[in-house]
Amino acid sequence: DGQARTDAPRAPPPKHTKPAAEQTRAAMVPPPSVEPAASGRAACRICQSKISRGELRVGTAYTSEFGESIKWHHAACMDLPKYVSTPDRLQGYALLTADQQATLQQLFSHKAATPIALGGSNSGPSSPAPRPSGGKASAGSTVASPTTRRPEQLAEQPPQATGVCKIEYAKAKKPAPCKSCSGPIRNGEARVGDAQPSPWYEGLQTRWLCMPCALRGQHITRFSQLAGWDRMGYDVCVEVR
Repeated sequence: DGQARTDAPRAPPPKHTKPAAEQTRAAMVPPPSVEPAASGRAACRICQSKISRGELRVGTAYTSEFGESIKWHHAACMDLPKYVSTPDRLQGYALLTADQQATLQQLFSHKAATPIALGGSNSGPSSPAPRPSGGKASAGSTVASPTTRRPEQLAEQPPQATGVCKIEYAKAKKPAPCKSCSGPIRNGEARVGDAQPSPWYEGLQTRWLCMPCALRGQHITRFSQLAGWDRMGYDVCVEVR
């Protein structure tokens, strides 16, 4: 007991590594797909503007409560080097024409050289990649840069914490009244939540509004301010826009 006790040096803690199952699952995620837009109805999930018919669009698959679906983006808005090492790894690349492949190669090279800095970066504003019109460009041509899109449209901003900040499909079996018009919001109908400080308890209280009442005012300035917007159907997206 009287002898001085010396502790043996401890080995450094092991580095955190992803489980093998998670690594396998990540490797099985398919790369994004690319194709010319079949119509002009879909909207880009990044800049919120329509994707013109024939314009190159890139789709990422995701699973929602309604099943498998695809989020479409302008090829110029997507940070392609984040998903694939070369453009020919995109699904559907081999089905593109030579001009479309050249356009995609040009966009990929632009993104690799000047990656887009999302909100909160200290690197300053970055120049958006030029977006082709109609999805066609010759191999030696230079794609004109659009002038109508604002830089802040390139970054998908987070939803708001208060105010008109969420959207979802009504889950209750019985119709619930809209807090504005008192009309019924039935099961499966889209509803918009207005979160405000509660007068009765500490925290926020959500007032649910039907779609007509939520869209009547100027409360929705961007679709991404609504938490849950990426799980809504196409018809609701069109109504909000």
